[in-house]
Amino acid sequence: MRRYNRPQIERTWAGLAHLSIALVVVLLAMGFGAFGLFITLFIYFFTRRFSPWMAFQAMQALAVQSLVLMAVLIKAVLPPPGEGNQMATPQYWLDVFVLIVFIFAVTGAVRCFMDYGFRYPIIGPFIQRRLGVSEE
Repeated sequence: MRRYNRPQIERTWAGLAHLSIALVVVLLAMGFGAFGLFITLFIYFFTRRFSPWMAFQAMQALAVQSLVLMAVLIKAVLPPPGEGNQMATPQYWLDVFVLIVFIFAVTGAVRCFMDYGFRYPIIGPFIQRRLGVSEE
């Protein structure tokens, strides 16, 4: 793993973008889920001109937050699970997805705070190609 010697402000904003995903998961449990998206949008729009790397980190966080919000909305419209095997229900697997995203978000925040690059599987490389951002 390689450190890039980015300025502290860049590392802080990139880490906060990922940490806001964890905030979204907590806020969704309390019923205020969309608030976290505004935090990441704020970070993206105000940092994209200063650093493409910060914009890339914020865009990843925004994409993942959108997926989490969609998963929670899908879970809200599904009927409650009945008796029997709870692991066979879509609600269970949506909860597992949100938990995995929470773990990735905390990992991404820590890696950005420590000045290492971070990409989410599948989403990260796609956004990196679209934005044309390198890890440097």
